[in-house]
Amino acid sequence: MDLAVQAGLQDIVTASYRLPIGLEHTLAASFPEPGGAERVRAMVEADIGIDRLGLGATREPDGSVCYRAPCAMVTGRRR
Repeated sequence: MDLAVQAGLQDIVTASYRLPIGLEHTLAASFPEPGGAERVRAMVEADIGIDRLGLGATREPDGSVCYRAPCAMVTGRRR
C-alpha cells in the first residue's frame, strides 16, 4: 500500500484472493534442477491437509494436486 501512496494514488482499495493453480502446470512451466520437480511435488503433496506451506494444497477428484497462490490487488485513482 505504501507504494500506491508514493505513486500518488488516492481512493486506494486493496483485495486479496487465492488463485487455484495445478501443481503439474507449475512444474511444467518451471525449469527446476534435475530432481527438483520431484522434491517440490513431494513437499507439496506431504502438505495436503496440513498447510504448513500456506498454499492450501488439495488433491482434486481426478487425482491431480492443486494449490492456491496468494494474490493481492491494489487499485487507486491518480491525483
